[in-house]
Amino acid sequence: MQLWEKIKKSPTAKRIFYVTISIICIFILIPVGFWGYSIYRSHHDTNSANQSSNPQHTNIYRATNKYHTPNGRPRKNVEVTSVTKKVALDHANNGVKLGLKVMSASHSLPGHNLSLAGLNKQDTKAVYKYFQNGQAIQQFNDVVNYSSPNGELQWGDAGSKGNVQETTPKPGDPYNYDGGQCQLVSMTDRNFYYKINLQYHAGSQPTRTIPLKLTVNRSAGQITDVVRTGKVQISDK
Repeated sequence: MQLWEKIKKSPTAKRIFYVTISIICIFILIPVGFWGYSIYRSHHDTNSANQSSNPQHTNIYRATNKYHTPNGRPRKNVEVTSVTKKVALDHANNGVKLGLKVMSASHSLPGHNLSLAGLNKQDTKAVYKYFQNGQAIQQFNDVVNYSSPNGELQWGDAGSKGNVQETTPKPGDPYNYDGGQCQLVSMTDRNFYYKINLQYHAGSQPTRTIPLKLTVNRSAGQITDVVRTGKVQISDK
């Protein structure tokens, strides 16, 4: 109290006191206030983003963090955003049908680089909605496409007179979807796995049934891998 009385009686001391208080406010209280506001805004933005997400298209689940375990610390569960099973299934089925359309529109052949340059904007956008990248739809083309340059394959042993000719579709012939739906067989933290017995034909060819396994990522519901899992069956004409 005696110190405060001395400060009150001395204009110089009073001025020094108020300057000191001002410095404390500037260098301590303002940064603390800004830090608190930043935490509030971060929490508010996170809640707003979660509330704005469409619950019919995404869900939040707990997954084991397999990749970030510094200093030997135990793995922990982290929240991961995933498309729903329904969205992933729809993307898988639509991707298969789109793949058939792209094979016709691009005049592609199996084992040749698939060009998307001739697709319209709508189909190009759909490709990257249902397939993760060009490599994924290239896999689909190489497994499913059975066209040949001239619409005919020649088979025969070297030096023999015997030969067999097989009629095939030509590049650009329409590939038609005849049936088959994807079925979920397993799932991991990162992917859904589907099987499908795809039924399709090209041009006037008989229906073919080809068993496929599709890998669909959980983050966007895009096909990332296409593998044939068995023999192709061809129905009688």
